[in-house]
Amino acid sequence: MVRELATHIANGPPITVQLTKRALYQGAISTDLHGQMELELHYNATTMATEDRKEGTRAFIEKREPVFKGR
Repeated sequence: MVRELATHIANGPPITVQLTKRALYQGAISTDLHGQMELELHYNATTMATEDRKEGTRAFIEKREPVFKGR
């Protein structure tokens, strides 16, 4: 189960995975909730503007596996 989850995450959109890891790390070392929420909003806006997000949506609608390119 752990390997399946790790594989699923590793096959995700690279930018989103990278920013999620950063947010988790920052959350682990920070006690500033407001700052963390601002960071999350920034990362969310960043990922929403990527080609990979559009590809993920298209793949979902077309019922196929997405092909992420890290853009």
